[in-house]
Amino acid sequence: MDDLERLLDAFQNKTLLKPDFSRPNFMNLVDAISVITGANNNKLSANGMKIKKEIGDPQHLIFILADGVGNSSLEGALDSSNWLLKYHFQTLESIYPSTTSAALTSLGTGLWPSEHSITGWWNFIPILGSPITVLPFRTLDNKRSLQKDLNFSDVIMHESLMSKMSRQAFVVQPHSIHNSMYSNFIGAGATHLPYHNLNEAIELITSNVLKTHSTSYTYWYISEADHQAHKTGTDSLQTQMTIRDIDKAITELRSKLNADTTKIIFSSDHGHRKAKTKYTINKKDPINWYLSSPPSGDLRISFYHVRKEFEDDFKKEFLARFGKDFVLIPSIQLNNLRLFGPNELSKETLSRVGTFTAISLGEAVLRYIDGDVNDYFMKQESQHSGLSVDEMTIPLAIG
Repeated sequence: MDDLERLLDAFQNKTLLKPDFSRPNFMNLVDAISVITGANNNKLSANGMKIKKEIGDPQHLIFILADGVGNSSLEGALDSSNWLLKYHFQTLESIYPSTTSAALTSLGTGLWPSEHSITGWWNFIPILGSPITVLPFRTLDNKRSLQKDLNFSDVIMHESLMSKMSRQAFVVQPHSIHNSMYSNFIGAGATHLPYHNLNEAIELITSNVLKTHSTSYTYWYISEADHQAHKTGTDSLQTQMTIRDIDKAITELRSKLNADTTKIIFSSDHGHRKAKTKYTINKKDPINWYLSSPPSGDLRISFYHVRKEFEDDFKKEFLARFGKDFVLIPSIQLNNLRLFGPNELSKETLSRVGTFTAISLGEAVLRYIDGDVNDYFMKQESQHSGLSVDEMTIPLAIG
């Protein structure tokens, strides 16, 4: 059985979830929000229409995205009396790769990863000939800012949806990421309101909505649950308590605002899965001799730009070392698999995913370490970017 057959077999026996764009998904939600806020007038799918109908056309629309809160995590932390389950509208399928950089770029542009070309935490940028860390807009080892070396438009070559909204737009996000290149792109044209804790965010949003007399759209990004899941695991008491704190904050926010004029939407970018088996490739690893660039991608999906004369050698060595837990497929086959969206990969996306793509068959993660061997990512208990049900299914609550 070759690796493509192994991957298809994993889809067949349901150990992995193959993206199915006929099911309700994250992009249906993005499309519905875009139409309601006037960012586009595209025809909605049946799933998008269903979401739009449930949201309605409120004067004030608040979209809360809690990073890393998959459907299973929500159900494990809360009961039916909690707001997030009481107003749970449906389960959505995340985009793939199931990781923040890909999902937030889809939210920001209205495009699938196959179109916007952000397919992991680390992305190969052709103009540089090497990967970068996109969200903080830093070098691969995260040690240096790229603001003086690279135009952001060379990384994301599309317009921000928020810049086209007919409503007054606000971005409420942690102070730690306020005014970053990525945050400014996503929130182009919006008023940015940084916060230090959930209580401060509630006060900012409440005050802002009450004094805004025109129609408005507020995007509130919450990072705490993802950070905690990485640190202690998705099933830990600490992660469950963090999700309960988020539910409590949303409940409080809902109580402060008029339900006749304000609608709250809650969802996430991805879920989590325990990182059981951990592999690394460091910068001195002999496998790098086959490559024209360091690997890119994420922990459960990675991309390799292989020198043409070494393709067979690379494949043989990769599978000998990692083949128990990863499949390795020619990246061109991603077009047939339709994992990154319903359409073929754009020319830019194809240039970024390189020669081969490695996909985790389960809990295993694989990380290229460019710097310190005492690597932060390898200490984490839980990860995402894979194709498991836990990573790929997210909640949608509307109330």
